Amino acid sequence: MIQRFLKLSPIKLLGFLIILIILAYSNHFNNSFNLDDKHTISLNEALGDFDIKAYFTDAGTFSAYPAHKVYRPVTTLENAIDYNIAGGLSPIPFHIHILLVFIGTCILIYLLTNTIQKRYFNYSEYHAKVFSFCVVAFFGLAKANSETVNYIIQRAEITSAFFILLGLLTYIKGGIWRSKYLYLIFPIIGFMSKEMGFVFAPLLFIYIILFEENIETKSIAKKSELLKIFSSIKKVLPAFIITVLYYFFYKYMSNLYHGSDQTYEYFITQPMVISYYLYSYFFPFDLSTIPDWKLYPSIFNYKSIIGFLIIFFFLFIIVITSFKKKTKLIAFGLSWFFISLLPSSSIIAFAETANSHRAFIPYIGLTIAFIASLNVLRQYLLQFYAKEVITKIGFTLFSILILTNAYGTYQRNKVWLSYESLWLEIFKDNPTEQTASNNVAKIHMKKGEFAKAKELLTKGIKSNPYYSSFYINLAIILNIEGNIVEAEKNFIKATTLKHSLYENPEAYYQYGKFLFKHHRLNEAIKILEIAIQKSPPGFPIKNSEELLMEAYHKTESWDKLQQSVSKSKNSKLIDRYTSIVKDKKTIFKIELEQINQQPNKESYLQLSIKNIKIKKYKEAITAAKKALELDNNYSAAYNNMGFAYFSLNNFEWAIQAYNRAIKINPNYVLAKNNLNIAIAYKDTFENPFNTTKSLYLNEEDYIKIGLLNYSRGQYKYCIQNNIKSIEIKPTSIAYNNICTCYNQLKEFKKAEEACKKAIELNPNNNLAKNNLKVAIENK
Repeated sequence: MIQRFLKLSPIKLLGFLIILIILAYSNHFNNSFNLDDKHTISLNEALGDFDIKAYFTDAGTFSAYPAHKVYRPVTTLENAIDYNIAGGLSPIPFHIHILLVFIGTCILIYLLTNTIQKRYFNYSEYHAKVFSFCVVAFFGLAKANSETVNYIIQRAEITSAFFILLGLLTYIKGGIWRSKYLYLIFPIIGFMSKEMGFVFAPLLFIYIILFEENIETKSIAKKSELLKIFSSIKKVLPAFIITVLYYFFYKYMSNLYHGSDQTYEYFITQPMVISYYLYSYFFPFDLSTIPDWKLYPSIFNYKSIIGFLIIFFFLFIIVITSFKKKTKLIAFGLSWFFISLLPSSSIIAFAETANSHRAFIPYIGLTIAFIASLNVLRQYLLQFYAKEVITKIGFTLFSILILTNAYGTYQRNKVWLSYESLWLEIFKDNPTEQTASNNVAKIHMKKGEFAKAKELLTKGIKSNPYYSSFYINLAIILNIEGNIVEAEKNFIKATTLKHSLYENPEAYYQYGKFLFKHHRLNEAIKILEIAIQKSPPGFPIKNSEELLMEAYHKTESWDKLQQSVSKSKNSKLIDRYTSIVKDKKTIFKIELEQINQQPNKESYLQLSIKNIKIKKYKEAITAAKKALELDNNYSAAYNNMGFAYFSLNNFEWAIQAYNRAIKINPNYVLAKNNLNIAIAYKDTFENPFNTTKSLYLNEEDYIKIGLLNYSRGQYKYCIQNNIKSIEIKPTSIAYNNICTCYNQLKEFKKAEEACKKAIELNPNNNLAKNNLKVAIENK
């Protein structure tokens, strides 16, 4: 049965493998956009434009963040195609497309290994087919590769691998592909997918020296072998020239900072990271999307030493296996593995020390080396055991290996299902990683589990006090809990810290949003303007811009609103505010027009209340009057009018409105209380020398009434009201007000006495200090 299965045609064998791969990934098509998918896809407005020319001329179309301006036009184009097929952010077309390219990559791996074996090892059709089948089966179903297949933006690794393989195959095929250098078209497309494509030239060089030139590495110093090396260099030179030229073009087009300046520490840590990639491929029990790797401070760190020893061991294996023809595939595969890791695991220091997707292209070589090693082992065992026994045992063990990997892949897909499932898994693996802690805290916040979120954020701040996102989310929780003062302190702290490559614009956006909700519109405007100034396009510009325009509208800042509309690229905001700016329609006018379409006294009343809350008292009176037009006996509307008139210091009209409300509803307690306060204010304002203190006024009320007297130049009345305030409760403010009035009346000695008492109660009252200085100088 096994022999019959293995004798199937290559198409049937590959068809069987493709079905297995599809089954292994059958539960991943709805997996959401995660991690870097956010700025490259979710927030990337360039995808919706489907401007192919822009993708190939402007690296800024790759990401919504300027810090990630990378020239990867083929990847951007792939994302745009899937985005437009989906009609938005549905992950299904993306995952279908990625899986198809992944399967295509597996087919090319089959063709490459099959061609090399038949051409340079003279293996039979059957042997070459089985070998290639095993390579593809292991690679295609490897659980470790699920990290790349599920991570949508890392499709770039898969596409780059596809074109590297296609370039190698067309070079090997020869003919016009090689003579006219047409094979170089494919690695160039790979370069445009991701910089990992730059490994094409060195991989081609290894292929040429091991197989085409068949260099005897044992006798590398011989003239004949040196001539072969020279010939190999000559053959691969066009690929290297194209790679170098493209690299300079890529650097010109891109603006990518890798995120770390610790080159030395990064370099000495990478050998152990490479060892981790090796281990994870064969023992993928504890895969981590963001492995928790800390940089080693010294090369004498024991882990660093072990890492280098492991690398030297494998380099030794490469040299040894390159001596004999039957083991050269092992040397080729291991060389592929290490060469492909050079861009990300050498002296170029990335912000993240390790990333599972970086090993995708290297794993192709590692798989070739692994299956080649099994083949050598099989040939050795055939000396002692029957071929049928070796075939049955080998097939059984290999089947168990690939099926367990397929099952592991199916289970690993579940981790990528959503933002929540992914970050909970990352946090479980790396509980001290700052991004993981912050995102798990946000998950708790969404569930209303604020105590758990606060605990995580507080721990995070202790371990990393410079990570602004901790302060932002803690401030949001404190605000929800009503601790406004502490919330604002944390928002301010967040705006003073750096986040990644730039000041965190979200800190300004969230702080501006906080100020906006607390009706501190002028302050909110200043902060939101900074948020937009510091923001990369995409986030949080969308939110900041909308909120800022609303703040401009509410404060009737027509010129600024006009400028924002003219600069905006958001069609919805442009449509909303163009006519508003033109006609200078206030929010109140818009809301009033909406209610006028279907007049309702309750709606007018709510509009009146809303405007009282934001201190738009004239508008509140207008809305209340509209309610009274529908019902002249609407006591609540009269009460609202009374409060608005009172707030405008028009006590007489306030009293009239309150009296009308009480006449309609004699049991209207709120109107009665408001009436008593209005009468007390009116009497005290008009007759401050009345020694009777009102039961309805406190010390702050008398200070307010005094300020009204002051604004009208009635300084003696102001003094008397502040004296009444002091009788209830002595305050530095009241004494300072008295001092100010006496200065105006040129009674500087009394002013000096009052200011001294103000400073005695509050030594930090700078206003009183200035007034005291005026009093003393004039005295």
